[in-house]
Amino acid sequence: MSYYRQEMPLWLTVAAGVRSEVIAFGDYGIIHPNFSDKIIATNANAKIRYTKGMAQHIFRGYSLKQGLKYGQYHDLAQRVVESSVYIDRDHSYGDDYVWRCANREVGCGNLGTWVEVDMNHHMVYVAAQLPKLVNQVAAGVSANDLLALAA
Repeated sequence: MSYYRQEMPLWLTVAAGVRSEVIAFGDYGIIHPNFSDKIIATNANAKIRYTKGMAQHIFRGYSLKQGLKYGQYHDLAQRVVESSVYIDRDHSYGDDYVWRCANREVGCGNLGTWVEVDMNHHMVYVAAQLPKLVNQVAAGVSANDLLALAA
């Protein structure tokens, strides 16, 4: 399962439209904008969120109250590593943790661990993606062409 990163095309369109200004990019990372840590997730499912191109990929398990509980993260991490979207364990701390979890070199952690891992990958990925796009905006590349480059 994946969803389209809507903040990126919006930013690209604005940035390409006003090349004389520096427009900062911002997104919600891997956390939904309506998230609140004041609400305890009583029926949380295991999931790993992984940013690549213009998509946020979700590798979803099942309820953490059933079956392997947190142990299912080993299998989810293996699915990420074996997928076509996985970059490399050297890409970020988050990517390395996913690889080590898939290879059972680390424990499964908890929900907070996976927010940290997923967000670390996302931030490193976006930090590498943005300078390339900014240079293209400065060179006069259209927003549509930039979207194709970002994919």
